[in-house]
This record gives sequence, structure tokens and C-alpha cells, in this order.
Amino acid sequence: MHTKDMLRAEMDKIGKVMAQIAVRASQGQYHDYLSPHPMPAVVFQDDITTLIELCVNLRVRHANGDFDATAEEGDEWAASAEGQATMAKLMRGDEP
Repeated sequence: MHTKDMLRAEMDKIGKVMAQIAVRASQGQYHDYLSPHPMPAVVFQDDITTLIELCVNLRVRHANGDFDATAEEGDEWAASAEGQATMAKLMRGDEP
């Protein structure tokens, strides 16, 4: 799987959790009077904490290089028209 697709898949997971939280909000699950939960604010905080933890985990993985391009992806780009044009500009001393 391409690293851009791996990153997208992780972001989609986070998006699904956010969408679930949004649905719960629209259903009144976090509302002081409409919620079926005795402590809706705590439920909301728990749900948001889950979302934050997913985001922080993704940030850490990104910082650790989990989604860095592979050598194969670099070779593919270098062989592409864009890669060839960029390399030609660099060889001429132009800004990329």
C-alpha cells in the first residue's frame, strides 16, 4: 500500500469517530436535559478524549516516520514527468 494511502486510512478512522460523535450530539446524547445518560458531560469528555488520543497517536506515528515515502515511491516519483522536470531545474540551478 502506498504511504499516502496508509495515512489516509488512518485519517479516515479518525473521521469515522468524529462522525459518530457528531451523530451522538445531534441525537442529544450530550445535552443536559435530552441525554439518556445521567452525566452527559462525562460521556462527551470520554468521547472527545478518545478522539484526541487517536489524533495524538497519528501525530506521533507521523513524527516517527511511519508514513514517510519509501525508496520505491521515491524512485517512482523520480522517474515521473514531475520528478524529471524538478531534477532538471535543480541541475540548472533553478528553484524547484
